[in-house]
Amino acid sequence: MSDITIYHNPRCGTSRNTLAMIRNSGVEPTVIEYLKTPPSREQLVALIAAAGLGVRGIMRAKEAMFSELGLADPAKTDGELIEAIMTHPILINRPIVVTPLGTRLCRPSELVLDILPQPQRGAFTKEDGEKVVDANGPRVGGRWHAWRSTMPRSCLLEAWAACQGELLGFLRHHAPDGVGAEDLLHDLFLRALRQDSRFCQLNDPRAWLFEVARNLVTDQLRRRRETVTLPVDLVASDAAGTELDEVDRLSACLPRVLSELCAEDRESIELCDIGGMTQARFAQLKGLSLPGAKSRIQRARRRLRARLLEACQIAFDPAGNVCCFVPRP
Repeated sequence: MSDITIYHNPRCGTSRNTLAMIRNSGVEPTVIEYLKTPPSREQLVALIAAAGLGVRGIMRAKEAMFSELGLADPAKTDGELIEAIMTHPILINRPIVVTPLGTRLCRPSELVLDILPQPQRGAFTKEDGEKVVDANGPRVGGRWHAWRSTMPRSCLLEAWAACQGELLGFLRHHAPDGVGAEDLLHDLFLRALRQDSRFCQLNDPRAWLFEVARNLVTDQLRRRRETVTLPVDLVASDAAGTELDEVDRLSACLPRVLSELCAEDRESIELCDIGGMTQARFAQLKGLSLPGAKSRIQRARRRLRARLLEACQIAFDPAGNVCCFVPRP
């Protein structure tokens, strides 16, 4: 009997790619099609503990059943979530692979390479055409080989195993409607992977991962802003070609001053005043009450204004309009 087990769904491309990479290492694993043969409660609890993900970390939020049962509700206990999984095995995310080197939810499928006892025996290409391993075994371009040699398991993979469940929960809670949290989590892992050995030099890998996760959510929110297409025959204003108002030229002073604000104030200004996020959405994103979010934004605006006045030496005319300022070097 093989000492490698994969909890597999043959209808899932990621699961098929993972199984193929296991076989490409010269091993025929024990394949458990969990929809036909679900794990027992004891086996499920053991898998969750071994993977280090938490119950929500192994659940597939994209399934209709997840929404129908209201499982996104943070008030649901682990016991209730496990009971739902036992009743509806389709809620298990896939594939989960168990080897002598560890247990992983292999999304992306390349994660399986780090827990396979034997190297790849030849080239491997995913079903979608993405080349993963070259003919000599290392990942295409040597990146996988360099990553394995310069990033010990205590760096990225251990940080990922410790945080993946929390990260997935964060993304499920904050991702805009229609954006898959699992897809964002995949993008996050790839960004961490591209850090190569630099990831090991981070003082706080968890903080870095959550910062990138927040940036991914922010990017998605910005892409969903409504835009208006301008007509091709739009006539320029009569004022075109005249010198910009002082208040317009003052915008050149903003980036430098904005960078000098604390992270909390800068985030408030960038998301709401520059990014166009509503205060209600900002409150939801930061886990604040609406009055609390409004207060945070107002404080950030006051500090930005004070910093602009001090750093750029802004002066006002008798009507209260900006008349002049000193550009930052």
